Amino acid sequence: MPPPHKNNTDLLHSLQKKLRQSFLDAKNMIISSRYNGEKAAQFLCQVTDDILISLFKYHFTPEQLNQTCFVAIGGYGRGLMAPFSDIDLSIMTNSLHVDNEESVRRFLYDLWDLKLKIGYSIGTIAEIIYSCEADIIKRTAHLERRFLFGNPMIFQQFSEKYKQLQANTIIEFTNAKLKEREERHRKSGNSRYLVEPDLKNGKGGIRDINVIIWIAKYSYQTENINELIDYNVFSEKDYHLMQKSNRLFWSIRILIHLELNRAHEKINFDIQQKLATALNYKDAGGLSSVERFMRHYFLAARQVGSITRIFITALEAKNYAPTKFSERLKKLWQRINLIDNDFCLLQGRLSFKSHIILSQTPEKAVLFFKYADQHDLALHPQAFRLIKENIHHFNDNFRNKPEPFHIFRDILCNANHIENVLRDMSEAGLLGRLIPDFGKIICLMQFNMYHHYTVDEHLIYCMEYMHKIAKGLMTAEHPLASDIINKLDMKDVLFLSVFVHDMAKGRPDDHSSEGVKIIEWLAPRMGFNKAETETAKWLVLYHLKMSDVSQKRDLSDPQVHKDFASFVRSSERLKLLLCLTVADIRGVGPGVWNGWKGELLRTLYNNTQEILQGGYITDNKTLRVEFKKKDLLTSNSLNGSDQKLTMNLNKLPDSFWLATDIKTQTKCVSLIQQAISQIISTEIHIYSDEFTAVTEIIIYTPDYSGLFTSLSGSLATSGVTIYDAQLFTDENGNALDIFRIQDIEGKAITDTEHLKRIKKRILETLQEQKTNFQEEKNHIRKKNIFSVNQSVFADTKNVTIDNKGSNSATIIEVTAINRNFLLYDIAHALYSLKVSVTSAHINTYGETAIDVFYIKDRFGLKITDINFLNKIKQMLLLAVE
Repeated sequence: MPPPHKNNTDLLHSLQKKLRQSFLDAKNMIISSRYNGEKAAQFLCQVTDDILISLFKYHFTPEQLNQTCFVAIGGYGRGLMAPFSDIDLSIMTNSLHVDNEESVRRFLYDLWDLKLKIGYSIGTIAEIIYSCEADIIKRTAHLERRFLFGNPMIFQQFSEKYKQLQANTIIEFTNAKLKEREERHRKSGNSRYLVEPDLKNGKGGIRDINVIIWIAKYSYQTENINELIDYNVFSEKDYHLMQKSNRLFWSIRILIHLELNRAHEKINFDIQQKLATALNYKDAGGLSSVERFMRHYFLAARQVGSITRIFITALEAKNYAPTKFSERLKKLWQRINLIDNDFCLLQGRLSFKSHIILSQTPEKAVLFFKYADQHDLALHPQAFRLIKENIHHFNDNFRNKPEPFHIFRDILCNANHIENVLRDMSEAGLLGRLIPDFGKIICLMQFNMYHHYTVDEHLIYCMEYMHKIAKGLMTAEHPLASDIINKLDMKDVLFLSVFVHDMAKGRPDDHSSEGVKIIEWLAPRMGFNKAETETAKWLVLYHLKMSDVSQKRDLSDPQVHKDFASFVRSSERLKLLLCLTVADIRGVGPGVWNGWKGELLRTLYNNTQEILQGGYITDNKTLRVEFKKKDLLTSNSLNGSDQKLTMNLNKLPDSFWLATDIKTQTKCVSLIQQAISQIISTEIHIYSDEFTAVTEIIIYTPDYSGLFTSLSGSLATSGVTIYDAQLFTDENGNALDIFRIQDIEGKAITDTEHLKRIKKRILETLQEQKTNFQEEKNHIRKKNIFSVNQSVFADTKNVTIDNKGSNSATIIEVTAINRNFLLYDIAHALYSLKVSVTSAHINTYGETAIDVFYIKDRFGLKITDINFLNKIKQMLLLAVE
């Protein structure tokens, strides 16, 4: 019978105190040495053991314990604990009739009272073995079992039964774990270089180390992972590097749990600086402490990836995992072998033949990666190891030879899978030795929310997209770039520029101008002539120019296109810059590119190309407006008599015709006709376009002072992001405003109910002519839509004024940390200054917003008074606080 229930408040209090103290002790262990994470995790596990054993003794009689065995499984069974990790227990009995249900219940209640997260299963040996046979997750959990308390004979009997199951299911288990690993990588972004990595489940993280250990224990039937060195699975050096990575990961994991006071596995921006400080990283070499800390993490994750590659190849050698070798490869290799005698196939993977001495012919290493890509061959870890062992031979003598660079040029411009080649060359250490400037950005992150990947990974993704566009694989998403890329005279220059454009990141000076120096060194070595080198230098220096102009300037203004044409000066440069811009935006990360950005780029390209090819955009507004009206009238897409329609068209301002395309004009005029025919004061139409990822709201309503402020506030309370705004007033005093919006994920809004709520809120705002949204702002501020605490980023607020970029308006550019109601605050400040906004271009780059406004004074003129311009600047700086 279970012992009678008695008050154990004092026991629980002392255990709770012991648990809290263990957290402090673990933190101090890590802070005293950043590599003590694994020891701290072992210490926390031991404290957990002591707590559980105290409760075992309290709740169970000796007779019950003789019939029961308490086993730690899963991560707890591995002997490593983070402060808020799950505690997984397997409670095994030697009979179906063990009477310990009440004791188990009280025992678990006490653990829950201690705020411990318990996972448990209860059963006989036969029942638990059966569940392990049927469920791979339970089988994995019981693989890492550790005796805690009770009858050790039960534990021994279970282990013997488990080993029988283990011996017969090695291939099944290995394949299941590798498949799980692939799916886990896919869900977590499929890159080990995400700037907010998942420490536990991400590629190269803790779980990848676990997979190696699980498969090793299962397939080699060993409890001692050190034995894998004796089995030649990997070298002693590789093993110790994996252990070093694991110690760092556990330091990070424990500190995250303690900082957030809960289980959390992602290294988010708002925790990175605190981790860097706790682990004693300092600013150095142009990098901040947090960038140095994160680079250390990425290098550790990369090392885990390298060891995983070695381990999987060892599994293939024992036929525990499916091999890459096939009859197709055998026949293919017979042909390759006739061409070059330096390489061979091992287990279906490319390697070097035994006579190759890389210290004498280091260029063979570059050729090795070219051959692998050319013939679609996987790479053998033995070859990686040989390259790493000879890494010091890839020195100035190596870089002074033309052969490696000529081979690399062929790879860069003609590879079948450029992303794989560049990653493999980088992870082998070769790419950073061939091009030392690339070595400086390996695993380098930028501490901002705009870039999703490290700098080196960003460049690799840019190259991947550029090659896909060149191969015609992205014609639907990038029709213009796909059309012009293969007509370029300097296509190789484009690939070089894409590869280098951000390679000087992380330096104190401007990365674009520093990138020019890299081109000066690299291009001649790769065989580019002087003219090609100068073009590549220009592209790298101005690689941000086209995206800035297209997204931050009013493309209806002919002056914008004339200035841009004067800047690029040649049709070939314009084509090259367009392709580079597309690749650069695409390579930033998922969700950054959308069809609206593509449309802006195409508009800028087409108008600039027209000027460069001898055409012109006339400054005669009257003539241009008449052309636009005529095009609309002949499109046959509008209803109404010609006389009535012409009368309505003539009431619209010239700025409307100059700033919109025929598609938008058709929608706007139809809206106006509908409002007039129904004799209503306000009409709103909403269109969503998933290709451009934009929802367009067209509003026709009586104009009033502060209308832009009203609409900005109304949309802010609707939980959307304003992407672009065009504002017009007709001769009747009615406003025709076009807003382009997205949801907080940067997509078009397609939910019908959400669109109805947006329309209703706008109508209510217009009816009240409401311009003060302070109450709503205060309420929503408590529920910030941004997932990251913006205060962790440096304050970048700035206001610039440009009176040269437009002939008719003053251009104001506002840079600030993005937040709720930012646009409303800016609009309200401009409203209070009694200036009018004619167009707004809203851009977000991660945590930073760069918003551009074309403004005029109360008389509709460009603002030239210096004192007033300074006042505008000061008011806007206050508004963005």
